[in-house]
Amino acid sequence: MAMAQLFSKPVLAGAIALATLAGCAMDEESQVRAQVDEWVDIGKTLYFDSQMTCTAGVFALVSDQVKSAAPHAVTIREGLTLIRQRGVAKFQDPGLSPSDISAQINSQDIAIGNGVLSSGLDARECLTEAWRADFVAALQARGAVLIYRRAGNALAIIDQTNRQVFFARGDV
Repeated sequence: MAMAQLFSKPVLAGAIALATLAGCAMDEESQVRAQVDEWVDIGKTLYFDSQMTCTAGVFALVSDQVKSAAPHAVTIREGLTLIRQRGVAKFQDPGLSPSDISAQINSQDIAIGNGVLSSGLDARECLTEAWRADFVAALQARGAVLIYRRAGNALAIIDQTNRQVFFARGDV
């Protein structure tokens, strides 16, 4: 009986710790929706998952208009200045994809660039295979909008063609 009590407490503590870790999420859906809604009008949640190291959300796009909470950068250099001064910037160029923009950001400022890249890469782990394919397609779509908020490394990709907004956050 004494032997059972010795093992039961550590086993119970381990089970509680695992249950607690399994329930830990980086973000709550309502908080992510509120953040994305600061940038663009969204409709219903199409997909959402948040784990300890990543968050990914997909929302229906209601309006193509990006709100002033995400100031538009005409150039990468201007966008980097906006991120440093205001913490957030919107990038869109008809000839570039969000992936191209991310690469240019990284080449001009590796600290900010790493935040953008890691958010996109890490968030893939929170996406199902089907949503991951759609996310990659949106990242490669010329003219799609990329919004990056430095605080929390929040990344949004607005896919106007498919009327979707992808939200991504990784553990940088």
